[in-house]
Amino acid sequence: MGSPTIRLKLIGYLYMLLSVCSFSFMVILTKYLNLISTVSPEEITFFRFFISFTVIVFVKFIFKKPTKTNNLRYLIERGVSNFLAVLFLFVAISMISATKANLYNMTYPIFVALIAHFSINEKLTKTSLLSVIIGFIGVLFVIKPNEFQNLHVGDVIGLLSGITAGYAVVSLKKASLSDAPFTILFYHMGIGFVLSCLLTLHSFVIPSTRIAFLLIINAILSLLGQYFLTYAYAYVTAVEGAVIASARIFFVAFLGVLLFNEYVSMSLIIGSLLIIASIIIINPGLHISKIKKLPSIF
Repeated sequence: MGSPTIRLKLIGYLYMLLSVCSFSFMVILTKYLNLISTVSPEEITFFRFFISFTVIVFVKFIFKKPTKTNNLRYLIERGVSNFLAVLFLFVAISMISATKANLYNMTYPIFVALIAHFSINEKLTKTSLLSVIIGFIGVLFVIKPNEFQNLHVGDVIGLLSGITAGYAVVSLKKASLSDAPFTILFYHMGIGFVLSCLLTLHSFVIPSTRIAFLLIINAILSLLGQYFLTYAYAYVTAVEGAVIASARIFFVAFLGVLLFNEYVSMSLIIGSLLIIASIIIINPGLHISKIKKLPSIF
């Protein structure tokens, strides 16, 4: 049967893998929606937050969860930065391959180290600095410096999704010092919903039944990814979580090649490996134990 510790570890690994699958299928489904319909990234973002906020409000009233905040500023920072991270990711997916867009988004731990150093005076250790350097070299391989003159705006937006996601994690850490996890999640989803409403106020197009169904599935996949990731970090270490989470890079790339015939160059593979190495190196220094109840940027 194995020891209880081993069983708990296996549960953590299973949750982590389910999280990877959920987020990967979300990215792929977003790309599929871009290819088969005229639905905009802004509308996909709207459905993402609409469904999520609906679920959160339902939980709040059914289980009578309190949502009074002790520090509104940090919650606003968290909500806005997370909204931008999601929006930039969906826009990037619509402009470049799902593989590259996902890879850029997965650079967020690199930016957590830099942003935390400058915004909350968290020490940038030699290990963290090495990780940041390796990560940026990986990004250069993905972009390919010899093609800077032909740099696609989608690459820039994809990288912005990583930067804003990094800021969202730092904001989460600040907010978690004064507010409960559910309160943070409530404002996080609520702010995202309000901003996505404003963004689509004059451009929203009612989707067909089929597309609406796919949009709802997309939002549910994101919620499931958040749920599984939240519980996974209760059983696995930061490094273990980073290693398994990095599998999302390869899983999305595999599905992108299989379903959309996306091209994966040698420079993209090298860049991916460097970014994964950077994520694994830097994760022990991110103090995930302090924010593990809500580690996801989605």
